[in-house]
Amino acid sequence: MNTKDPNNSRVKYTKLFIRTTDLRTGKSRVKSSELLTKFFTVDEEILLVNGNVIYPLFPQTMPVIPYNDYILNEAQKIKDKLSSSYIGIHWRLESSIPELLPECVQGLIKTLNKVMEEEGIKNIYLATDYPLSSSRSQSRGLEQLRKNEKYNKELNGSGIQGILDKLVCMNSNYFISGPNGCSRVISKYTKAIANERSNRIKNKDSDLLNVIDRWEIPL
Repeated sequence: MNTKDPNNSRVKYTKLFIRTTDLRTGKSRVKSSELLTKFFTVDEEILLVNGNVIYPLFPQTMPVIPYNDYILNEAQKIKDKLSSSYIGIHWRLESSIPELLPECVQGLIKTLNKVMEEEGIKNIYLATDYPLSSSRSQSRGLEQLRKNEKYNKELNGSGIQGILDKLVCMNSNYFISGPNGCSRVISKYTKAIANERSNRIKNKDSDLLNVIDRWEIPL
């Protein structure tokens, strides 16, 4: 982190440049936030902060905001509708190779048949960014909110649907995602699901049969 103080300006100001490395770890973010809130003082009229802030800038003052009960309850309803067990599938086609998609589908079907036969699971839940029926959100739940017009835009977007998909996949008995070439492999979204499932398995959650598996492309 460094500051720059131009001397040829009519208005005295300081530029504060924040490097990516300043916010990369939790410890470094705590130090940066403490610097800005406790120790860093300037007499300038303007403080310009310049940085690509993709991490929480003030982790000590930004508590985790829990999901709304409407969303949590809807995720539970979906789980209940899927009966006693189900396979969660996250297929993000953003980085897929179009020419490979037929083989990708065959690989997914082969993996599903294998898991369903070995584990006795009969239900699946597909979370995907591909519009299965329309350009709108796939979820038809949250009926209480859908009756209120002010929520139409939000419910028709991908935000709430993405949260629902994440929660349902976290709760799935078996979780699989696409391999390289079929889907985006490096995904914070998928990683968040896998991390939550890993923590639950470490805490002896016997309902989860795996953390994450990726199906293979048939040769």
